[in-house]
Amino acid sequence: MSVVWLTVKGWKPGVAQSPRAKDDGVVNTRLDLPAARQASALAVLAALRAGTSATAGELIESTQLSRPTVLNACDDLIRIGWVRELSASRRPGPGRPARSFSIDGSAGLVGGVDLGQSSINVAIADLRGAVIGESGGRLHPNASAATRIGAIQRHLLSACERAGVSRDRLASLTIGVAAPVLGDRISAQFGYLRDLPKSALRQTISAFLPHTTVELENDANLAALAERSEGAAVGETNLVALLAGERLGAGVITDGHLLHGARGAAGEAGAAGFLLGGSPDGAGRLVRVAAHDAAERNPHRYAALAERAAVAGGLTTADAFEIAATDRATQRLAVSALRPVARTIAALHLLLDPELVVICGAVAAAKDVVPLIQEALPDHVELTSRPARIVASPLGGRGVLIGALTLARHTVWRELGLADDPAPSAAD
Repeated sequence: MSVVWLTVKGWKPGVAQSPRAKDDGVVNTRLDLPAARQASALAVLAALRAGTSATAGELIESTQLSRPTVLNACDDLIRIGWVRELSASRRPGPGRPARSFSIDGSAGLVGGVDLGQSSINVAIADLRGAVIGESGGRLHPNASAATRIGAIQRHLLSACERAGVSRDRLASLTIGVAAPVLGDRISAQFGYLRDLPKSALRQTISAFLPHTTVELENDANLAALAERSEGAAVGETNLVALLAGERLGAGVITDGHLLHGARGAAGEAGAAGFLLGGSPDGAGRLVRVAAHDAAERNPHRYAALAERAAVAGGLTTADAFEIAATDRATQRLAVSALRPVARTIAALHLLLDPELVVICGAVAAAKDVVPLIQEALPDHVELTSRPARIVASPLGGRGVLIGALTLARHTVWRELGLADDPAPSAAD
């Protein structure tokens, strides 16, 4: 008997069983079917993946297979745990109720990690994208690689515990890092990363999760995938997702393809911004620092900023943008502070010609962030004839995490031969 395997690193062949879990708790996501039934089962899986559910008749139409073949494939997939049958729906007239089917989301669980400079967030989701467990916390901005790797392991266990599953149930895990990624390693050395680029990050987590495919990806690239999947750019094939909180980083999708570059550094907008006479800092940091300085230097002119800075907790990024929305002096201050970011956006827009530029990260929720950036754009004839369309992400600070889960799900389907994401990762 020939068998189609979903070749996830570390999974061992065994007797036929459901992908949900073996007796030892390890998820098994193979199609353990006779060769004659493999193609039809994969065709049905592909059709079901395209929607939330489908009747037998709809599957027959979309796969162009005969009714007995489709029903046999559905029964096979139910038996091995990839598909579940929904409650039969009564149709008008005589005859049996129509059989309906959907992908069983628990057939393969995935994980996503957003490893930021000063925070970490981990989520566990099913193949439908439903998040079933999360964990997160703060990190020291100068934390060592050992501390960051330990935090990933700790929060993975916590998220799995909250989801009520073993870590061995994870089919795929994507880790988003604030640095260029080339294959299985961080390909650049930034000061805030300390020794992380020299650490065996992916290999260490792979050893911690021996039954899981572990991948690294740049955080801005994941933000771009998230925006295209369920954010501000659904259906767009040309976009720039700009992580613009503490640092600048851009995820670029051009003609449906996610750009990585020769060293994984495509979209390192912070460096580009510096060369353009600006700063590698993001919009949130630039406005917050400018507001702090203004409040200390001229508390009379910037009374609202000085008053907010004096309260417990101090002046936050959200505070600075909120005050700029009603105080003209603070608004001018914010526009001036945002000019480096605006120049970088203008350069990306004119060079790459995206349909839209999405401001991502927690700063996207700041009041009037897009109008302030638009006001800070340089006065250039090309921007007049070809204006940049800038929008704020609706995903807030969860974009990188959502993108990590999106890519992890894509990896599961890719290894089964059903990947159809037009913006694949560098590993594809």
